[in-house]
Amino acid sequence: AHIILGTPFVVITVTATLTAAESGSTVLIHGTNNNIINLPAAATTNPGLYYDFIVLTAVGGSTSTIVNIDGSGGQFVGALSLAGGTAANAVLDVAGDAFTFVSGTVIGSRARITCLTDDGTNGVWQVESLASPIATID
Repeated sequence: AHIILGTPFVVITVTATLTAAESGSTVLIHGTNNNIINLPAAATTNPGLYYDFIVLTAVGGSTSTIVNIDGSGGQFVGALSLAGGTAANAVLDVAGDAFTFVSGTVIGSRARITCLTDDGTNGVWQVESLASPIATID
């Protein structure tokens, strides 16, 4: 397992923590591994940070890729859509601090995650996702 860091790409194949300096990067997901990606630690300077995630290798049948928010009360607010679906497939979710590309997620599934607010203890991050099957927030 390895991580290749650098703008504009960060390749994730393990547990990793993104930094504020990597904001604006595209994170390429190698889905044959169980990946855990931690967003930067809670900080009042986080609002405006954003990361694009793209599944480069399909998420295996028994694996997942999880993006976590730092802080006990952090949360995602998200619009999750099914790739190839219709507007009726969209899901709005505001309950959780873990965004997941679930088992079976196909190549090309994607998400943009942006920090909206952060008080230095907890952050609110917006996620816009287009994936098949649909991603989750827990």
